[in-house]
Amino acid sequence: MTEKVVERIRGRRPTVLWLVAATLAVLAGATGLLALRGGVQELSSEWPRPYDPAKPFNMLGVPGVSVEQRKRAEDLLVRSLAEAPRWGDYQRLLDDGWYSLKDQELGFEHIVLPSNFADGRMLDPRYPESLVYKVKGAERIFVAYMYIAEPGITPEDPRIEGYAGRLLEWHNHSDVCWKFDEKEPVGGVAGFKLPDGSCPVDGTGDAALDPRFFTGETDANSLVNFGSFLMTHVWVVERRCGPFSALEGPSRGVTSRPLKERVDICQHRLPGASDRTDTP
Repeated sequence: MTEKVVERIRGRRPTVLWLVAATLAVLAGATGLLALRGGVQELSSEWPRPYDPAKPFNMLGVPGVSVEQRKRAEDLLVRSLAEAPRWGDYQRLLDDGWYSLKDQELGFEHIVLPSNFADGRMLDPRYPESLVYKVKGAERIFVAYMYIAEPGITPEDPRIEGYAGRLLEWHNHSDVCWKFDEKEPVGGVAGFKLPDGSCPVDGTGDAALDPRFFTGETDANSLVNFGSFLMTHVWVVERRCGPFSALEGPSRGVTSRPLKERVDICQHRLPGASDRTDTP
């Protein structure tokens, strides 16, 4: 009789373990579930944290971040990684109507689909506004999404400020000079503005997008300042400064926060950050 009881318990063990694992996953949230695969990271209050999509990663323990904000950030990362394979073919996307911002000389090239800019969808990896590719000669490797907020949304908007709290940093590129070609609906990067806000290259300025993409009108009285849009990255490759980090150097963009307070860059990699502010 005793042997039969033991066998019954052994037979139920997988079910019991599955229930325990499922309970832990629910309690931990999406990141907790990812972390359970291969061991939980040591918890820390520091943010950003080094990120590798091939390894367990969590966003737990960041001060001032609510459970709801953390779960939204986790969900954004999980959804973005799941959709990443569909964006690997750079040339096919250009053939399908995407436009390059012609910034490949900076080491990364952004492509955009203007019709996604004001479509009512934000932070949707099925309909991203911009994609980022690592430049390796003639090769382009998909490395990140650059999600762009709907036109007119400000940093104080709850959809921005409250979405993921201090896990996510939103920036703009009001410091970029654009060259607009009337033969194309999208301009290209022509450099960065001088300290006085002017562009060093003649024929460049703030204009970058033909507003007919947003209004459906046939006449464009003025161009849209692409630099005024709020943007944030989600990386699908390893990043020392976290999954939502900005590009480095001049390409990091502009925020209203002092540079030393930004959570989308690695502070130790920016000498003198303590006395600099992130202004163009």
